[in-house]
Amino acid sequence: MTDLEKILITAAASGLSGYLVGIAHMLVKHKREDRIRQEEDLRTFGEAFLAQCEQDKNLHYSAEKRLGALQKLGAYRFNRRELESFRAAIIARGLPDPYVGHSNILGHLPDYPFCVFQWANQHHVDLGDEIAVLEALIASLEKSAAPLSKEQDQQLFRWQLALEVARGNR
Repeated sequence: MTDLEKILITAAASGLSGYLVGIAHMLVKHKREDRIRQEEDLRTFGEAFLAQCEQDKNLHYSAEKRLGALQKLGAYRFNRRELESFRAAIIARGLPDPYVGHSNILGHLPDYPFCVFQWANQHHVDLGDEIAVLEALIASLEKSAAPLSKEQDQQLFRWQLALEVARGNR
Protein backbone atom coordinates (compact mmCIF):
# COMPACT_ATOMS: atom_id res chain seq x y z
CA MET A 1 0.00 0.00 0.00
CA THR A 2 1.42 3.38 -0.97
CA ASP A 3 1.60 6.42 1.23
CA LEU A 4 -1.10 8.12 -0.84
CA GLU A 5 -3.49 5.22 -0.31
CA LYS A 6 -2.81 5.29 3.44
CA ILE A 7 -3.49 9.04 3.55
CA LEU A 8 -6.75 8.62 1.60
CA ILE A 9 -7.93 5.76 3.84
CA THR A 10 -7.07 7.75 6.96
CA ALA A 11 -8.90 10.82 5.61
CA ALA A 12 -11.97 8.75 4.72
CA ALA A 13 -12.01 7.08 8.14
CA SER A 14 -11.58 10.45 9.85
CA GLY A 15 -14.39 11.99 7.79
CA LEU A 16 -16.69 9.05 8.49
CA SER A 17 -15.99 9.15 12.23
CA GLY A 18 -16.62 12.91 12.26
CA TYR A 19 -19.90 12.36 10.44
CA LEU A 20 -20.95 9.64 12.93
CA VAL A 21 -20.03 11.84 15.91
CA GLY A 22 -22.11 14.64 14.40
CA ILE A 23 -25.12 12.33 14.00
CA ALA A 24 -24.72 11.07 17.57
CA HIS A 25 -24.54 14.63 18.86
CA MET A 26 -27.67 15.56 16.92
CA LEU A 27 -29.56 12.54 18.30
CA VAL A 28 -28.53 13.28 21.89
CA LYS A 29 -29.50 16.92 21.48
CA HIS A 30 -32.86 15.95 19.97
CA LYS A 31 -33.50 13.46 22.81
CA ARG A 32 -32.65 16.12 25.41
CA GLU A 33 -34.97 18.66 23.75
CA ASP A 34 -37.78 16.07 23.66
CA ARG A 35 -37.28 15.32 27.37
CA ILE A 36 -37.38 19.02 28.24
CA ARG A 37 -40.52 19.49 26.15
CA GLN A 38 -42.17 16.46 27.77
CA GLU A 39 -41.28 17.70 31.26
CA GLU A 40 -42.80 21.08 30.40
CA ASP A 41 -45.93 19.35 29.08
CA LEU A 42 -46.19 17.36 32.31
CA ARG A 43 -45.72 20.51 34.42
CA THR A 44 -48.41 22.33 32.42
CA PHE A 45 -50.66 19.27 32.75
CA GLY A 46 -50.17 19.24 36.52
CA GLU A 47 -50.86 22.95 36.85
CA ALA A 48 -54.03 22.61 34.77
CA PHE A 49 -55.20 19.71 36.96
CA LEU A 50 -54.52 21.67 40.16
CA ALA A 51 -56.39 24.68 38.77
CA GLN A 52 -59.31 22.43 37.91
CA CYS A 53 -59.24 20.98 41.46
CA GLU A 54 -59.44 24.49 42.88
CA GLN A 55 -62.39 25.37 40.63
CA ASP A 56 -64.34 22.14 41.13
CA LYS A 57 -64.32 20.94 44.73
CA ASN A 58 -66.13 17.76 43.64
CA LEU A 59 -62.79 16.53 42.30
CA HIS A 60 -61.63 16.18 45.91
CA TYR A 61 -64.43 13.71 46.65
CA SER A 62 -65.13 11.89 43.40
CA ALA A 63 -62.42 9.55 42.18
CA GLU A 64 -64.24 9.03 38.88
CA LYS A 65 -64.41 12.77 38.25
CA ARG A 66 -60.65 13.05 38.95
CA LEU A 67 -59.94 10.36 36.35
CA GLY A 68 -62.31 12.10 33.94
CA ALA A 69 -60.54 15.42 34.49
CA LEU A 70 -57.14 13.80 33.90
CA GLN A 71 -58.46 12.19 30.73
CA LYS A 72 -59.81 15.49 29.40
CA LEU A 73 -56.47 17.13 30.11
CA GLY A 74 -54.73 14.46 28.00
CA ALA A 75 -53.24 11.98 30.46
CA TYR A 76 -53.00 9.36 27.68
CA ARG A 77 -50.05 11.34 26.22
CA PHE A 78 -47.77 10.47 29.14
CA ASN A 79 -45.86 7.30 29.87
CA ARG A 80 -46.02 5.23 33.04
CA ARG A 81 -43.06 6.90 34.73
CA GLU A 82 -44.41 10.39 34.07
CA LEU A 83 -47.86 9.50 35.37
CA GLU A 84 -46.34 8.03 38.53
CA SER A 85 -44.29 11.20 39.02
CA PHE A 86 -47.47 13.23 38.57
CA ARG A 87 -49.29 11.04 41.12
CA ALA A 88 -46.54 11.55 43.70
CA ALA A 89 -46.62 15.33 43.18
CA ILE A 90 -50.40 15.45 43.61
CA ILE A 91 -50.36 13.33 46.77
CA ALA A 92 -47.51 15.46 48.17
CA ARG A 93 -49.79 18.50 47.85
CA GLY A 94 -52.32 16.82 50.12
CA LEU A 95 -54.80 15.91 47.40
CA PRO A 96 -56.28 12.41 47.05
CA ASP A 97 -54.65 9.85 44.79
CA PRO A 98 -55.83 10.82 41.31
CA TYR A 99 -55.84 7.23 40.01
CA VAL A 100 -58.06 5.58 42.61
CA GLY A 101 -61.28 5.93 40.61
CA HIS A 102 -62.66 2.91 38.78
CA SER A 103 -60.02 0.59 40.28
CA ASN A 104 -62.88 -1.70 41.30
CA ILE A 105 -64.18 -1.99 37.72
CA LEU A 106 -61.05 -1.31 35.64
CA GLY A 107 -58.47 -2.85 37.96
CA HIS A 108 -58.54 -6.03 35.85
CA LEU A 109 -56.81 -4.20 33.01
CA PRO A 110 -53.11 -4.95 32.91
CA ASP A 111 -50.90 -2.10 34.04
CA TYR A 112 -53.66 -0.13 35.82
CA PRO A 113 -53.97 2.91 35.83
CA PHE A 114 -51.69 3.70 32.87
CA CYS A 115 -53.67 1.57 30.43
CA VAL A 116 -57.00 3.06 31.55
CA PHE A 117 -56.30 6.35 29.79
CA GLN A 118 -55.26 4.50 26.61
CA TRP A 119 -58.37 2.28 26.82
CA ALA A 120 -60.71 5.25 27.36
CA ASN A 121 -59.09 7.21 24.55
CA GLN A 122 -59.33 4.23 22.20
CA HIS A 123 -63.00 3.54 23.07
CA HIS A 124 -64.01 7.22 23.31
CA VAL A 125 -65.31 6.76 26.84
CA ASP A 126 -65.47 9.58 29.40
CA LEU A 127 -63.85 8.23 32.56
CA GLY A 128 -65.78 10.81 34.56
CA ASP A 129 -69.03 9.08 33.64
CA GLU A 130 -69.25 5.81 35.56
CA ILE A 131 -72.28 4.64 33.58
CA ALA A 132 -70.53 5.19 30.23
CA VAL A 133 -67.48 3.27 31.47
CA LEU A 134 -69.58 0.34 32.65
CA GLU A 135 -71.62 0.28 29.44
CA ALA A 136 -68.42 0.23 27.34
CA LEU A 137 -66.95 -2.60 29.43
CA ILE A 138 -70.14 -4.66 29.23
CA ALA A 139 -70.40 -4.08 25.47
CA SER A 140 -66.78 -5.13 24.94
CA LEU A 141 -67.35 -8.42 26.78
CA GLU A 142 -70.67 -9.11 25.09
CA LYS A 143 -69.13 -8.48 21.64
CA SER A 144 -66.43 -11.11 22.09
CA ALA A 145 -67.02 -14.03 19.75
CA ALA A 146 -65.49 -16.59 22.09
CA PRO A 147 -67.58 -18.00 24.90
CA LEU A 148 -66.99 -16.28 28.21
CA SER A 149 -64.86 -17.97 30.81
CA LYS A 150 -66.23 -18.37 34.32
CA GLU A 151 -64.19 -15.36 35.49
CA GLN A 152 -65.39 -13.23 32.58
CA ASP A 153 -68.96 -14.25 33.27
CA GLN A 154 -68.56 -13.26 36.92
CA GLN A 155 -66.95 -9.97 35.87
CA LEU A 156 -69.81 -9.28 33.49
CA PHE A 157 -72.31 -9.92 36.28
CA ARG A 158 -70.44 -7.54 38.64
CA TRP A 159 -70.36 -4.82 35.97
CA GLN A 160 -74.05 -5.24 35.20
CA LEU A 161 -74.85 -5.02 38.91
CA ALA A 162 -72.64 -1.94 39.30
CA LEU A 163 -74.36 -0.39 36.27
CA GLU A 164 -77.80 -0.90 37.82
CA VAL A 165 -76.58 0.65 41.09
CA ALA A 166 -75.04 3.60 39.25
CA ARG A 167 -78.21 4.18 37.26
CA GLY A 168 -80.22 4.07 40.48
CA ASN A 169 -77.98 6.72 42.06
CA ARG A 170 -78.59 9.25 39.29
